[in-house]
Amino acid sequence: MSFLPIRSCITTIAAMESEKTKHETSRDSGTDVQLSDDHDYIQSPISKLPVECLIAIFSLLPIADRVRIQRVCKHWQSISLESWFSLKTLTFYEEVWGYKYWLGRGIDLTVFKKVLKLCGSYVTRIDFSTHYTKPNADFVELLKADKSLFVIIRNYCPNLVAIDIRNLEITCEGLEYLGKSYSTLSEFAIDGYEDVYENGFGSVNFDKPLSFLFRKNKNLQRLKLNIPSNGHCLLKLNPITIEKISVVHGLGGEEIICKALNRFINLRILNINDWSGNHDWFNYGNNDVSYINEMLEAIEPHSEKLIELEISTIDNYLVLIHAENISCFSNLQKLLLDGDALKIDFCTITKYCTQLTYVKLIGLSVSEIQIASIMQLPKLQELYLWYLKKITDAIFTNHMSSLKIFNCFQCSQLTNIGFRSLLQNSSESLQSLTIRYCKKINLKNLIQDAKEVMDTRSTGPLLKVLVKKKGESSFVKKKVTKLSKYLELTEYVRD
Repeated sequence: MSFLPIRSCITTIAAMESEKTKHETSRDSGTDVQLSDDHDYIQSPISKLPVECLIAIFSLLPIADRVRIQRVCKHWQSISLESWFSLKTLTFYEEVWGYKYWLGRGIDLTVFKKVLKLCGSYVTRIDFSTHYTKPNADFVELLKADKSLFVIIRNYCPNLVAIDIRNLEITCEGLEYLGKSYSTLSEFAIDGYEDVYENGFGSVNFDKPLSFLFRKNKNLQRLKLNIPSNGHCLLKLNPITIEKISVVHGLGGEEIICKALNRFINLRILNINDWSGNHDWFNYGNNDVSYINEMLEAIEPHSEKLIELEISTIDNYLVLIHAENISCFSNLQKLLLDGDALKIDFCTITKYCTQLTYVKLIGLSVSEIQIASIMQLPKLQELYLWYLKKITDAIFTNHMSSLKIFNCFQCSQLTNIGFRSLLQNSSESLQSLTIRYCKKINLKNLIQDAKEVMDTRSTGPLLKVLVKKKGESSFVKKKVTKLSKYLELTEYVRD
């Protein structure tokens, strides 16, 4: 049984009730709760559904509709309150909240507090990185990572284990209070790089409050630290529990960061964001000071544990990764490289990193031979090629029996001939083919080729093809068409 028609009906009733009660409050933001005196809703067919069924339906509604539902009648208010148990992770996507909050007064502390009163006891994760930050919007000034915000979170979210405060303005006072409030965090993410741009390098240092926070939370496993730091706070982390860390090179403290990385004996995921171009070049002159290789060397004693590696660099600043620093990652499964001046030996990758199942290359200046070598990896399942403007159809020469997902974005030299070869060389396993803004692709010919290849399948997964052309605006919707038993096409058409 599908919940969609019932869900739509419930949403309509909630919307009608919201309109009915608008005149009763001048602060209606979709979060104020006022019960209706009209109890006729209890006699409706929807209300005759089992309570468990209504709870399941209510849990599918966005936050604004869940709150409006409580105004319908006391029966629905009671059921709605029970439905909040399913909200374990609180994000700030429009579809989660149910309205474009940035067009009104936004999600300020008052709104945020009202929502946490309803769901806070169930929430274990809060992700502010999804918070919409419209430039110059008034509400941006109202929601920042200060003590006031964390007091609310502490009062209503006793079971919190993960918090991401990226996209918020950071304050030392707020971080100190967060450290005093929680000792059971397992995941934490922070981004203070905007402060560097506004005030200059060295003007902001959160090392002291972060040291306190890390010392208190001995179970931290995943950490994203995109802020200027002298690195000493990382030495306060429990070296046994850390499994994932994202650090910045170029904002200071690289030697201490290397020392800390060497201590993380169970590190499985490492992300390095290289901002040294801005820091070293503009502040200290043209100095070839890159600690990326030193960071990779630091984790070499425990390199067999690493399964994911991501390196992102600033464009136009040459970063050469030494082959010996890659060859030790024999169990690496996921690799992401981003930056047009990032240089790495692909032969070393294909020779020593044979467990790779996921590779994503963004903006690299690479040749067909280098990409073709990557496509020979025996266990490769997902390949993402973005902004690789030099590669041609010559990359599609090898049989790729394990490839499941191929995704390309603005690879301007790829043509239908190449994709026909891809389809033929991976026809047994390919499940997803995404082509966006590749100007030489003819959709009609691509579909014809895909049909011919898929018609040879007698078993295997459905191939989903998604194509988006340059110039198609965001004011379009997806149109999904089942073309055959093993082929589905998603297009972007005007609404």
